[in-house]
Amino acid sequence: MKRVLLFAILFATTTTGNTEPTPAVRYLINEPVTLFDLGMLRLDEDFSNLAKRDSASELNLNATVIVKYWWHENRISIGMHMFSNKVESVQSRKNFCKEGIAWIKHFLGVDAQTGKPLYKPLYRASSSNLVGYFSHIGFSTKSEPKNIAAELDTITELSVSLFTKPSDLTKCKSALLSKEVLFPE
Repeated sequence: MKRVLLFAILFATTTTGNTEPTPAVRYLINEPVTLFDLGMLRLDEDFSNLAKRDSASELNLNATVIVKYWWHENRISIGMHMFSNKVESVQSRKNFCKEGIAWIKHFLGVDAQTGKPLYKPLYRASSSNLVGYFSHIGFSTKSEPKNIAAELDTITELSVSLFTKPSDLTKCKSALLSKEVLFPE
């Protein structure tokens, strides 16, 4: 019995003590996170937290925000999905959709009525504060493109999907720097 116990202890310590990361784990350890990855993560976290905080409880509205980058289209997509059982008419649903777009734009420092910045940028020429998510905090580098803010603003599209009943879905979308809200059929 002592021999079996000694063998079990010896086996347990030798197999767990010499274990190394698998090739998949080693790849993940060695793969660097880019500033773009970090910016998308920051954007997603801020919008997710904001959606939870600002969901309009008096209308029984529940909102989630999904931030994605579409590689083949070179497009950043910020999509809000809202669920409500108290918005009935088609016009009310369209108004909620527009308000959702305006909410996203306001958070990014853009006036939804004009498509222009709400305030003058503090440290670089930008139409929105989107570039702040994709920047180093406290310093900048000489290799950063001069037009990074404008380019990020240009490739960003906003969308809202409002679900009111299983069969009622209202969708709208807008470019970040546009005053126009489109309702695709």
